[in-house]
Amino acid sequence: MAETPAAAPRLYYGDLDVARGILMALGVFLHSAVLFSTDVFANYGADSNPGPYRFLVDAIHLFRMPAFFAVSGFFCAMSLRRQSVTAFLRLKSRRIIVPLLSVLLTFNMIELWLRQAARSEPEIHAGAAFRFPLDPTLFGELLLHLWFLVVVFIYFLLAMLVAALVAAVGERRHKIARGAFARIERMPNVAIGVWFLVAIALAYAPHAAGSLGPELIYPQWVFGIAPFTILYYAPFFAFGAALHFMPQLTERWRQFSLPKLLGFSAAIVLVPAVSASGWFGETAMVAVSAIGAWICVLSIFGLFNAAMRLVGDRSRAFAEPAYTIYLLHHILVFLIGWLLLSQGIDGALAFGLIVAITLGLTLTTHYAVVRKSAAMRLLLNGK
Repeated sequence: MAETPAAAPRLYYGDLDVARGILMALGVFLHSAVLFSTDVFANYGADSNPGPYRFLVDAIHLFRMPAFFAVSGFFCAMSLRRQSVTAFLRLKSRRIIVPLLSVLLTFNMIELWLRQAARSEPEIHAGAAFRFPLDPTLFGELLLHLWFLVVVFIYFLLAMLVAALVAAVGERRHKIARGAFARIERMPNVAIGVWFLVAIALAYAPHAAGSLGPELIYPQWVFGIAPFTILYYAPFFAFGAALHFMPQLTERWRQFSLPKLLGFSAAIVLVPAVSASGWFGETAMVAVSAIGAWICVLSIFGLFNAAMRLVGDRSRAFAEPAYTIYLLHHILVFLIGWLLLSQGIDGALAFGLIVAITLGLTLTTHYAVVRKSAAMRLLLNGK
């Protein structure tokens, strides 16, 4: 059994835990907006202006998953310093694989069946979905919103490999690594500036790999996940993992400041606007999007920290039900949207109702069912 070196102090980063939960729960807003920014319900005569919803999708998409993978990398590194690789694998398999399979083989299968029915008939009524056999081509979409669980588990496996290699190299090389982290912390502005440039360059790596071997990078090999996706988000995960070994930079990352608020606000407004304008070509937009994403990742956790201080201990209530909300929200967003649009309810009213009803149902399910049942905690929270 490989043990990780240099056990870390047992700290609870409540703001980061809450941030992770809120980032997951934002999926309700994102996927509700997707209904009105795409042709999911084209058959139903939805007359909403897709512009505002597309802007909301682009704004949330800019920071949500990069920030999620950064905080996941941070907690991954923390866990691997506290426990063996074997114990880490056992814990993460339970936390990720069990809920993944539970939802994949139930709610996702049902949702794909219903989506095919929605595409085929504009009227919703009992049994409509069951007259349409599940199209085999839909299996490419089987993961739906669960794709990030597969990606993060792949990152965990790679992190375990790194941890096992580090444990085998000897104490002398551990000291060299710790010395390198210490030197980085003594030059935080330089380190952040250099990383920013490196990160923008890394944003082009998946595209470069795709141009050299598109048949390897772009196809959706694993239930709709392309290697491009794994390559794209890897720097964010690696950033969070590395940050855990630099406590001074971690504290700086978590501190609120007015420039962070302004930078985050500017990024989520300007990057989607620039993308929609068509001012830049595809190559230039890679850099624009990367700059915006990294500004958000470097800024958002200070904002979460400040918000948590305002709310106090009640903020932890945002973290506990987040997994349940995320796992169950996708089919609810689709069904509620289908029902509302089939009744002629469209636009901002429909969007608000979808978000409110979905959050209400998933929160109720968590506290009334999942929290009280050992079997449901295992199936939907991996606990």
